[in-house]
Amino acid sequence: MKKIAVALIILIFAVGCGSTRTAIRTEPPGATVMVGEKEKNIGKTPMYYDLDKELGFGQNLGLGTSELLMKFILEGYEDEVSTIQKGGGSIIESPRWPSDIFIRLRKK
Repeated sequence: MKKIAVALIILIFAVGCGSTRTAIRTEPPGATVMVGEKEKNIGKTPMYYDLDKELGFGQNLGLGTSELLMKFILEGYEDEVSTIQKGGGSIIESPRWPSDIFIRLRKK
């Protein structure tokens, strides 16, 4: 019985810890995407990215906040800053990042 309980706990943990790739798009495309307070450059839109890479180990386990600051920069347009949060989740499944992030940039 003890082995079954341990196996169930491991299964629940494994189901809730899968990484998700998020589609990141802007209008117009080609914006540089910066993440975190240190503004790490992760690429240009359109792109796919696993946002869990930017969180610490404890946050991936649900032990801290699950939000991430994102900044979008494109010459000739206003910089756009947004906080993205994990959402959803349940007793069995941990919260997930959105599957798609779309930002419309405004001209300067």
